[in-house]
Parts: sequence; structure tokens; C-alpha cells
Amino acid sequence: MGVVSIFADGLGLMLGSLLGAAGLTFAAWWLADRLHRAWIAPAVVAIVVAAMLLTPLEASLLVRMMVVFAMVGAMLLWFVGFDQTGGAATQDHEELHGVALRHRGER
Repeated sequence: MGVVSIFADGLGLMLGSLLGAAGLTFAAWWLADRLHRAWIAPAVVAIVVAAMLLTPLEASLLVRMMVVFAMVGAMLLWFVGFDQTGGAATQDHEELHGVALRHRGER
């Protein structure tokens, strides 16, 4: 029974921290998408992670694992945001939402 309990605790810890980090990453991306600023998403994740590390919750293993997974998500958001700042993905996204396109160099 002890081995099953250890396995169940580890699985719950892993899945819980992954779901928490994925939720945080999704919420940050949703906010950045609504504000039409892709660079905001990694900043939001970093601010929330810093706030979590400054609270007494930092002692929890679940929170520490969620911080690690959230920072991986922030790096992925940074790459996606970097791609959308000047690539074709931004133009397609703006055309879908009816936003007028402005190219660099045009005023």
C-alpha cells in the first residue's frame, strides 16, 4: 500500500503542477491576445511567478514545481511572441480580427 501511495502522490503532484502552469500560461496568452501585445504574456507569467515565490506558498512542493513548469511556458510564450512581432503569423491574426495592417516603414 505504501508504494501505491507514493506513486499516487507523485502523479497528483506532477499533474497538478502541470495543470496549474498550463492554466497560468493560457491565461497570460489570453490576456496578451486581448490586448494585441504578444510580448505581455511572458511578462505576466514572470510577475505571477515572482509573486508566488515571495509568498509563504513557496514552501509547497506543488508551487515550486508549478513555478518550474510556468517558466518553461514563459519561454515558449516568449518564442511565440517574438515570432508574432514581425512574422506572417501576426498579419494572419490581424486580418482575422479585422485590424488594419501597418507595415514597418509605413506611417
